[in-house]
Amino acid sequence: MDHARLVGQRAYHLTRPAHGEAEDLRGALTLFESIPDEPFLPFVAFRKCNGLAYCHWKLGDADAG
Repeated sequence: MDHARLVGQRAYHLTRPAHGEAEDLRGALTLFESIPDEPFLPFVAFRKCNGLAYCHWKLGDADAG
């Protein structure tokens, strides 16, 4: 669960960068993909699925999002 929390925080900074900096949605997507599916924990699964969906949506892939 700690990995998912750290990924969520790091990805937040990549998807909502400081003023004047560019988003790194592909970097955030890679981070969310690094969250393991097992053991299944609802919080972790939500963090991963929500992050993947957001990144895909922002990258213009509505079907994957």
